[in-house]
Amino acid sequence: DVALAVGKTGLPQVLRVTPQNRHLLPGEPCPQHQLVEPVDLDPALPRVVCSSQEIGQVLLNLVVNAAHAIMDARGESGAIGRISIGTTKIDDMAEIRIQDSGTGIPEHVRNHLFEPFFTTKAVGKGTGQGLFIAHRVVVKEHGGSIRFETQMGRGTTFIIKIPIGGRQGKTLHG
Repeated sequence: DVALAVGKTGLPQVLRVTPQNRHLLPGEPCPQHQLVEPVDLDPALPRVVCSSQEIGQVLLNLVVNAAHAIMDARGESGAIGRISIGTTKIDDMAEIRIQDSGTGIPEHVRNHLFEPFFTTKAVGKGTGQGLFIAHRVVVKEHGGSIRFETQMGRGTTFIIKIPIGGRQGKTLHG
């Protein structure tokens, strides 16, 4: 299980794995099985007006998807790939990047990723709601954008942008 803590900016400040999976963190034993790289958070990013619970859930969904992708991409060595998270300020937007070294997203499914009930996972492993909800929360609730860059066999980066000052005309809680 992956956990996110929301810091003073309203965006993720801590990414950790449960104690049972602690060996997956950087600096712990078994470096060939490291899952989460150190996060690259912009210290100059001001507080972001957002629903921290909703954005936290979006980020958690993206990290879980990234974890599935890197597990699917394990080679003969059994080494697990990497997930990295970064934030930066671009004009009046906060940008969050979640990158994995997984399998990449096949071209024939890319146009469907944000549709409800669409999943590439095996029956019982995914509901097809995670990216649909992520899109709704980021775009419709926060006035932001969500997109991805992907390369087969190399991985995927999801890029979220949300207005630092919050969505115009909407009060956010949480």
